[in-house]
Amino acid sequence: MGKSKIRHIGINAFLYLNILLNLNLFAQNQNLKTELVIIPQDISVSQINLLFQIDYPNLVFILEEGVYKAGIKGTLEIYSDDKLIERKSIDKKIRETEYSKTKNDLFMLQGLFQFAVPHGEYSLKGVFDITNTVSGFKYSKNLIINDSLTNHYFISPSDKIDCDQKKNGNIAICNEIIPFSEKKYDLFMIVPNQYLNNPEIRITQFSSELNHHDSIIRPDMFPVLRECDGKIVFDEAPNEDFSILRIPWINRDLTEGAFEINLGADQEKEQIVLQCEWFDGPFSYFNKEKALKVIGKIFSEREMEEILDSEENNPIYHFWKKKDPTPGTSFNELMAEFFFRVDKASNDFKNLQFPDGSLTDLGLIYIKYGDPDLIEKGFRKSVAIQIWHYKKLNKEFVFFDSSGVGNYVFQED
Repeated sequence: MGKSKIRHIGINAFLYLNILLNLNLFAQNQNLKTELVIIPQDISVSQINLLFQIDYPNLVFILEEGVYKAGIKGTLEIYSDDKLIERKSIDKKIRETEYSKTKNDLFMLQGLFQFAVPHGEYSLKGVFDITNTVSGFKYSKNLIINDSLTNHYFISPSDKIDCDQKKNGNIAICNEIIPFSEKKYDLFMIVPNQYLNNPEIRITQFSSELNHHDSIIRPDMFPVLRECDGKIVFDEAPNEDFSILRIPWINRDLTEGAFEINLGADQEKEQIVLQCEWFDGPFSYFNKEKALKVIGKIFSEREMEEILDSEENNPIYHFWKKKDPTPGTSFNELMAEFFFRVDKASNDFKNLQFPDGSLTDLGLIYIKYGDPDLIEKGFRKSVAIQIWHYKKLNKEFVFFDSSGVGNYVFQED
């Protein structure tokens, strides 16, 4: 049987199983990321922008005539006092020629709904259907639109993208949460011009005031959101009532948790509470019991006691902070690499005796030193053996599987 036929059978079988499992799969789902941005148009009218994103691995691709096709259909309604004000629908389609891209979470499908409404109380209700399957997602949100700055902000990666032969800022679609990440993100706020008289900015987290960096003000301007080459980008347009306040690299000093932004002073002071989260963080970092087990296997008893006796809000984070290769930022690349290795070891080195591979000898050596430069496999006196070579470190580790169940134990050779 040819490869193409095998692929078609696999896809059809997957679709049938997916239909059986997902007949009632219409719920709030983290696989659908959204961002709600309210942009004032004048003193009484604002534009509601609902941005959405779904990563390629969460779509269902069908191979037709050498092209992988997928998509999502969406309908969004806006209500006031339970009365339907407006309804909009979209049908987004994508086509890819490379199968590997369909499984790569670096690629995503994005879309944008826009409504212009006067100040008031509203509710948004939406349904998103994934093409080639019966599964989908629901979206709902109640909001109050007024002069408050609470909704008048958005997050953007610091790096601009190419669009219409020029560099444009693009919107980070992350459920209105600041990412805890080594990647730089800027915070943009649309503020009434009266705040320009005293644009004092204070950012606090866990009762500590953080550096807010050098803010940038674009007077008498406001952002215009639009779609371009599959991305949601923004331009700047004149507006005599509002200005754009940009706080560069907002996540530089933030750790996970809530934080506050206080803008202005005296009568014009306003406070905004936002959240910072590690979206793509390693699973083992969030499993505190497992994290402590692995740390206890690799680090000293004294260092373990340091964590257990700590009174910090997040003792594991603060333990790694002392080892941070970039102490000028909150994100710790060494900590991230450690726990991503734990995740990989958990799956790659598990065996019948140890269902958690991160606690095996193979897993612990991998966590400590990373991938070896060379692995030799064979048998010695009918016992399976692996020898891991780390050339740059001038180290080698010998493991024997005496049990015969895949549990390789480290031994001095």
